[in-house]
Amino acid sequence: MWILGIDTCTETISLGLLGDAVSASVREKAHRRQLTVLIPMIRDVLNAHEKGLKDLDLIAVTAGPGSFTGIRLGIATVKTLSQINGIPIAPLNTLDVLAEGVGMDGIIIPSMDARKNEIFFALYEKNGEEVRRLS
Repeated sequence: MWILGIDTCTETISLGLLGDAVSASVREKAHRRQLTVLIPMIRDVLNAHEKGLKDLDLIAVTAGPGSFTGIRLGIATVKTLSQINGIPIAPLNTLDVLAEGVGMDGIIIPSMDARKNEIFFALYEKNGEEVRRLS
């Protein structure tokens, strides 16, 4: 199974390609130029592993919280790729993704700048592979 993961919710675009034996990830700071960076990044990651869109079984995309423009760009791009190529989509909560990526057990509080002196955050508890949102 081949899964392309895309995060455009911050100023840094992140992509990951997961497959049977291959895992790749790339990140690029793309403040105010996400639109010109995202598609070439997808192309380059797939080409580096000799894959095409038709090889993908799923595209996962962060659907917020985060930058309104970034969320719209990510979702619009993924919906277009999905409809053209018949690939299922999995929307993911950005804070859930951040919490899953922490490599230790205990209380986790991922946070993101929401601008205007506000933050997005949630409270999680991680025990081994299990991550549970508390609030």
